Amino acid sequence: MIFSSLLDWLALGWFISLWVGYGAYAKRAAFGGKSLSACLYRYRIDWMENMMRHPNRIPDVALLGNLSNMVNFLATTTLLILAGIVTMLSSTEKVLSVLEDHAFIVPSAREEVQFKLLVLAIIFMHAFFRLTWSMRQHTFCNIIMGSLPELKEGESLNDDHIQMAKYAAKISDRAGNEFSDGLRCYYFAVAALTWFLGPEIFMIMTTVVVGILYRREFRSVTLKYLQLGLALRDKESGKS
Repeated sequence: MIFSSLLDWLALGWFISLWVGYGAYAKRAAFGGKSLSACLYRYRIDWMENMMRHPNRIPDVALLGNLSNMVNFLATTTLLILAGIVTMLSSTEKVLSVLEDHAFIVPSAREEVQFKLLVLAIIFMHAFFRLTWSMRQHTFCNIIMGSLPELKEGESLNDDHIQMAKYAAKISDRAGNEFSDGLRCYYFAVAALTWFLGPEIFMIMTTVVVGILYRREFRSVTLKYLQLGLALRDKESGKS
């Protein structure tokens, strides 16, 4: 047994359950159309349809480049964090001496500290794989954007054009979802970091993180304005 207390194992189980459970819930709830990702998907469709209406696609490429740069930055940061965690794993004695100097940190054996660091490493490895896959899908989206047809002056979108726009938007949406999953790992890594303060605080912080994520993705003011924008767009479309 790595941990002498059963509460540590319960805290780890609580953490894994909330992490996996919230991820599954967020994906399923997105199909209901009332989440950030669902609203952004509709905006992505408008983006791809509008792109086919004008010949100059340099701004569109720049927009996609900005999205890709954010993912690239976070992926690079994740590698640096992983390097730091590996260094700490190879210097556990020094880590123990640092932790022992702080009264608010629960005393832990060497194996316990190593296991907690390993959990952090797994979280960031998962984030790295998510983020790099997001980078690749942004590249795919860039390619498909270049293949979308350019409408002639006065030409309207037909069913094939609309379907192609949806495919391109879906690839961009999947890249965005992978980025969100990778970013979500950072939130849960903050919760896992509090494990050094005790399993009780670890469980509380995990619950708080899920509450923050839920509020931002399903109850935020930003989501409200995104939905209002879609409502206005639908209203204008109905008039036209």
